[in-house]
Amino acid sequence: MYNPDTRLVESYEEIWIDKQIEKGNVSRNETGNEWAGYAGDYEIGLGIENGKIWAYQVQGGVRKSTELPEHVAQRHLERST
Repeated sequence: MYNPDTRLVESYEEIWIDKQIEKGNVSRNETGNEWAGYAGDYEIGLGIENGKIWAYQVQGGVRKSTELPEHVAQRHLERST
């Protein structure tokens, strides 16, 4: 998985934390290349634009975003087709 801190594709351990939420939703744009959603107090987004994959999350007014480098995004896009 791409690590934005090192700018390398590295192995990783994914840790999930279950969190009860009262409401949430996810929406997709008409062309299907952007998604945005709300889950409890999180806002999340993911998209593909001009061959680049980007993502963001907002919690408590703090936004964290990243964009995969083009060579990494291209490998992910090739796998999905």
